[in-house]
Amino acid sequence: MSYESDFQNAIRFSKEIGFEIPSIETTNKKYLDNPKIQASLHNVMIDILGTPPEIDNLSSKCVGIHAALINKVANIIGSEPILTFGCVTSDNGDKWFSVSENEISRWLSTGVESPHSLKLHAWLTLPSMEIVDFTFLPTYAHVQYMKDADRSSDNLEFGVIAKHPDNLTGMVFKPVAIGNDMPEKLHFPSITISQFLI
Repeated sequence: MSYESDFQNAIRFSKEIGFEIPSIETTNKKYLDNPKIQASLHNVMIDILGTPPEIDNLSSKCVGIHAALINKVANIIGSEPILTFGCVTSDNGDKWFSVSENEISRWLSTGVESPHSLKLHAWLTLPSMEIVDFTFLPTYAHVQYMKDADRSSDNLEFGVIAKHPDNLTGMVFKPVAIGNDMPEKLHFPSITISQFLI
């Protein structure tokens, strides 16, 4: 199934449970083919990571980071992105992050139990169905670093995932729920990144 088909299912589910869905006019325009936009997104990530880079600034903070950066990304691309919760698996089916409609429905009434122990992932979807993800690669790099007995950071590589998910190799993004009000309605703690909220 294509990303757009999964996204349409996520819209249906999100409307059913009462999330506020921004006006979505899908477009064939590819925002992320623009090198200036790619550079701007990369600079946002570098600003958050700091100098020298602190992976902990992004690792395992996908909901708060992406919720805080909605307006910043909107200013960069010229259109409002949509916060997306979902699953990320490898091409061969290994589950890196997963969440179900049942879990999200439950959180609406109970709130999330422990936000940092959840298996879900969050990213931003653009009207072009391209995605922007600031946290997957830093989180993956951090996990690999923690597995490394020598804790050598010499080979750590991470960056922004900014492309159409149908064109990704090695991973599959599957949206389950969307809505820029999800963190508030599900009682996620907020992350304040004041310099990016413009």
